[in-house]
Amino acid sequence: MYFHLILLHFSKEPDASYLVNSSWVLIAGDPQARLFTISLLNLLLGSEPQRMDSVKTALFKRHSNYNISVDEIGMKLDFVWAPYVLNLTHLLTDFKTKKKYPDVMVMGAGLWHMLHVSNPSDYELVLPRLKSSLVSLFPFSTDISNAYGIAEVVVMLVTTALVTLVMLLIWQTNLLMALCFPLLFWSIELIYFSAVLLKVMEGGWLPLVFATFFLTVMYIWHYGSVLKYHSEVREKISMDFMIELGSKLGTVRVLGIGLLYNKLVHGIPSIFGQFLLSLPVIHSTIVFVCIKYVPIPVVPQEERFLFRRIGPKDYHIFRCIARYGYKYVQKEDHHAFEQLVQS
Repeated sequence: MYFHLILLHFSKEPDASYLVNSSWVLIAGDPQARLFTISLLNLLLGSEPQRMDSVKTALFKRHSNYNISVDEIGMKLDFVWAPYVLNLTHLLTDFKTKKKYPDVMVMGAGLWHMLHVSNPSDYELVLPRLKSSLVSLFPFSTDISNAYGIAEVVVMLVTTALVTLVMLLIWQTNLLMALCFPLLFWSIELIYFSAVLLKVMEGGWLPLVFATFFLTVMYIWHYGSVLKYHSEVREKISMDFMIELGSKLGTVRVLGIGLLYNKLVHGIPSIFGQFLLSLPVIHSTIVFVCIKYVPIPVVPQEERFLFRRIGPKDYHIFRCIARYGYKYVQKEDHHAFEQLVQS
């Protein structure tokens, strides 16, 4: 279902025709709504005076409904006599029950309450009921807004915390100045946060469930990565074993450079032992590459690659620690490979 709120002042026939083209238009309310119907039809049928005369005659029948089809633009218009707010509420409830909704709906009430209802407070009581009935027809509810509110405030809190970390670690801001920033913003954001917490049971739980789920996934991923790293450190190949194999490493070595990426800063990863067992030949020069990210924007080219020899000189085994700043974008970069080989 879709509703279109008309906020335009129609001054030309093409404007009105374009908006209500192939639409079901429902206008419900008191005599003011009837006058709106006349104005709209006059824009659409103003070039047919005789037809408009018959429309006015039928439309102004006392306390009656009216419907018309404008085949030229495929529009169907219904006018429903509903002078009281309760009439409009019942009309909306009927739409919800039948699950059949107009494309454009215009409602107007209030005049008959002033003229025929002696208790003015009655009008104040029925308006909220009409509002809730109207809101219930839209494809959203207040639960969505409550969920969005909590999500937005949490984003504000996290953003403040991350900016504070940037000030301390990246910008090297004075500690006192850096602490003043979260104190100022959190004092405001926590007020909003305390307000939206009251809506947790009214839809605000949704972003908290999503956040908990993704936090759990990220924690498991991090925990698995840490276990994997500790496993590599624990199972790394000792240098004594490599010396026992000799400079040929127990296999045939052919001309070329072999790059093995791993996370170890010290030692030889166990995966290298699998290569020696599985591959019939191995490169004459082996480079263990370890990529590290440092808390600076960009690492100068001359300081990016740190090389160190592993084992005796005739083994031709090296370790390279490639350092990148936080502005580096991870992508397939052949130029970086060429720089590494040249280094």
